[in-house]
Amino acid sequence: MKQDEERDKNYPAFRRYDSKNWRRWKFYPGAMLWMPSRILAYAISCTSIGILCAPLTCGHDFKKGPMKKGCMRTFVKWIYKTLTSLALATTGVRTGKTYKDCDYSYYLGPNYKDNYKPVKRASTLVPNHTSWVDALVMIKYFCPSFAPNKRF
Repeated sequence: MKQDEERDKNYPAFRRYDSKNWRRWKFYPGAMLWMPSRILAYAISCTSIGILCAPLTCGHDFKKGPMKKGCMRTFVKWIYKTLTSLALATTGVRTGKTYKDCDYSYYLGPNYKDNYKPVKRASTLVPNHTSWVDALVMIKYFCPSFAPNKRF
């Protein structure tokens, strides 16, 4: 609750101006009432992903490639998006998606948009790994295929 001016001046985006109004006793009722139900709902939504998607994908060999387009793939994506949205909501995380257009003329030249092909979907998404929320947010909005780095 103490503000450290030396630290806060280096990180203005993360500075809390309301910490002087915090009182520890005000947090206890919410923690005791809401946290157990939120943990239970989060566990149910994550478990449901495995329970619902395992039978739908049991005949598919993922070593040969992703699922082909069709109603089964659409249903699996819908399950993932719905249950990750529920998991984010139960943990108190609100998300939003915005599109920003940037001017790359400094790097690509003044007429770079003349030969520009519109992209339907990005080929590579790299999150900044700020927290555990990154994977859930990416599933909610982009439904990507993850490729973790294997080390042998």
